[in-house]
Amino acid sequence: MSDEMDEIINDFLIETTEIVEDLSQKFVELENDKDNQDLVNGIFRSVHTIKGASGFLGFNQMVQLTHITESVLKKIKDGDIPLTPAVMDVILGSIDMVKVLLEHIKAKDGIEEDLTDILAMLQGVYEQAGAPAAAEPPPTLQAPPEQVVPAEEPAPDDAAAASSGPSIEELDALMEAQSNQMLKPVGEILVENGAVTTDEVEDALKIQTIIKESVDVGEVPKVGDILTATDKVSKEEVKKALTKQPQAEKEKPPQLEQTIRVDVERLDNVLNLVGELVLARNRLMKVVSNLELKYTDNADVAPLAELTAFINLITTDLQLAVMKTRMQPVRKVFNKFPRMVRDLARSLKKDVELNLSGEETELDKSIIEEIGDPLVHLVRNSVDHGIEMPEVREAEGKPRGGTVLLSAYQEGNNIVLSIEDDGKGIDVEMLKGKIVEKGLGTPDELERLSTKEILDYIFLPGFSTAKVVSDVSGRGVGMDVVKTNISKLNGTITIETEKGKGSKFLLRLPLTLAIIQALMVGVGTEVYAVPLASVVETVRIDQSNIKTIRGQETVILRNEIVPVHRLANKFFIPTASANGGNKMYLVVIVIGEKKFGMMVDKLFGQEEVVIKSIEGFSSSSEGIAGATITGDGKVVLILDPAVMFVGDLHN
Repeated sequence: MSDEMDEIINDFLIETTEIVEDLSQKFVELENDKDNQDLVNGIFRSVHTIKGASGFLGFNQMVQLTHITESVLKKIKDGDIPLTPAVMDVILGSIDMVKVLLEHIKAKDGIEEDLTDILAMLQGVYEQAGAPAAAEPPPTLQAPPEQVVPAEEPAPDDAAAASSGPSIEELDALMEAQSNQMLKPVGEILVENGAVTTDEVEDALKIQTIIKESVDVGEVPKVGDILTATDKVSKEEVKKALTKQPQAEKEKPPQLEQTIRVDVERLDNVLNLVGELVLARNRLMKVVSNLELKYTDNADVAPLAELTAFINLITTDLQLAVMKTRMQPVRKVFNKFPRMVRDLARSLKKDVELNLSGEETELDKSIIEEIGDPLVHLVRNSVDHGIEMPEVREAEGKPRGGTVLLSAYQEGNNIVLSIEDDGKGIDVEMLKGKIVEKGLGTPDELERLSTKEILDYIFLPGFSTAKVVSDVSGRGVGMDVVKTNISKLNGTITIETEKGKGSKFLLRLPLTLAIIQALMVGVGTEVYAVPLASVVETVRIDQSNIKTIRGQETVILRNEIVPVHRLANKFFIPTASANGGNKMYLVVIVIGEKKFGMMVDKLFGQEEVVIKSIEGFSSSSEGIAGATITGDGKVVLILDPAVMFVGDLHN
């Protein structure tokens, strides 16, 4: 297979994958808004596009499946088949099979799936309208997909040109729109010469459109090239057609593409280089600062300081620009949930509506890739644990259908993802009983804890409140995984709940993982970086301020008891504060709703640091998020207080 053909197939895969992902959400919307003709037409066109491109490229199983699916959609569109949940199950099953077939095309493994069951189910749905959907022979390359529409089925109004094939005049207009110059279309000439059919030219135009929308304009092959690559016509016939292609009198100005597709690896490389530039900038500013102190009267120092300030400004702007190139709308993650909630509610015999908000909110690509699993756990948890059965809701005076709201919004330097339901909420008293039953605390200890502290027990490994273990939940795996994954992203998770009213899970995540603001602290001769996002305040304290309660050192800050943890003890560093010295600083940290103080000897101020992973070192269990290089050239460990002191948070 030629490189040109590989490129065409690759672009087909990219475009079709996007169409299929979009279809799942559109089908769920359609189920809730059955009279939305614009939605029906959009779905019909999407399936028709996949069918046409698949047939042109010779993917026969895809053509078979999408052809009968299109026929069913036509009957639904015409009102001949009612769109019931059972019918939607079958249609969604066909879309799932399309995804499987796409994976085989991507892998080039040549494996064919057994379509017997799904085709039979689609056939059964189609026959509800009283006519067989696949009475004609299965479509093949010799019988283009546009020619296998059932005879008794009129071509759909919105896709009439696509189903019956456009006229020569329509082809002329289509091809002129895709040409930089006003030339007589090669496709039209080939049709006039009898080398190809109108349908084959139309399919080539579809392929060209797919490629044009997904790659740089300079890479889009001409219609003649596509027809040659797919063996529809010989190169000699294309050359012959070109000789008949007269130049029109007027030329169109070139149409410039506004987007370009860039490999992710290149973006990652640019981000790494910007990270190194930030480190060098920090070092340069430190050196210039020292020179200004030593050589105040030197005439060369002032211009150097001015140039350094300019480099600092440019580096900051460049860093922001690179960050923006990596940002993606959270819609990419949200789009899979309408289908998931719909299927889950059906299996649990519940009536649940999912509402999405803030899909345009952008997050760094690295975070987008990591939040999928935690969100799946939380949304499934809301549908399974949170939303009651319709009869129960009705008895309590609620609407029979429950609602789950999945939203995203920016809050300072963080992105907040919220999963909220109007279900039964979390019974805190029942939760206390479970905690005591599992031996994780005594009734007296629990009485001293706030509601938010008690809710934190949900995130302990193996902790579950489910009375019955099901395929969906109840095994105690899930919420601890959520907490671990969010902590790895330097994020936090909190719970708000009211019994009988519902629950809300809030995930707070940084905009990016690569470069963060950090507070530099000193313990003995060592320097550490603490992510500023989790720091509330710093306080100068004396030894006399520290009181010991049940073996735990604490201080009272504004009438609030805050446990104290000595960083020196964590790393076994001999320091003045560890030996009872008076000069100490307390860095007050908030993890979720829990406050604690981290005792250090010195505060060096705030610095922008680039997180570097440490190879061969499992940082997650030790509370080390990574390392960085400071302005004076030292390698400094970046702490992760949430993990470092997690064992002490429930003491």
